[in-house]
Amino acid sequence: MKTIVIGLGNPILGDDGVGWKVAQEISRQLPVTDSQSPVEIDCAALGGLSLMERLVGCQRAILVDALETGQGPEGSVRVFPLEALPNPSAGHSTAV
Repeated sequence: MKTIVIGLGNPILGDDGVGWKVAQEISRQLPVTDSQSPVEIDCAALGGLSLMERLVGCQRAILVDALETGQGPEGSVRVFPLEALPNPSAGHSTAV
């Protein structure tokens, strides 16, 4: 079963880069040395179609991103199944 771990966000914007830092640390601790590895680790600054394309061929995805929930202290780690997110088709909500 192919699993991909993707750190999302923008490493230039402080807290928004936490996904990248987590993915980089996982990569450091779990080096993937060949294309046949059951785990792939990557970072992405964009969601949407480019993220969906990145998930092709994977049976499981772990997405790490900064998220403001208003619950718990900043820096808390929370795990959400996709169905629990308010709008799973949008990676980030923006006001227009």
